[in-house]
Amino acid sequence: MNADRALRFDNVSGGYGQMTIVRNLSGDVSNGHCLCILGRNGVGKSTLMKILSGHLSCQDGEITLGEYAVTALSADERRKLGMS
Repeated sequence: MNADRALRFDNVSGGYGQMTIVRNLSGDVSNGHCLCILGRNGVGKSTLMKILSGHLSCQDGEITLGEYAVTALSADERRKLGMS
């Protein structure tokens, strides 16, 4: 992994219960940069943020923070790594 990447998510899917809201979304954010998520109401912006932060389960895909795989970690465990 490129050491300059602070956050990376590959083919992330998730949602609420049986309902998948975010499907196969990928992206990354380098150190010192920000990523803006834009879209109309109801397209999954908040759901993506909840998946990335660990407040919702990632049904598929992988999330990494620096060198750490955080996909299976709870929101509290991610926060301890500096992610919130």
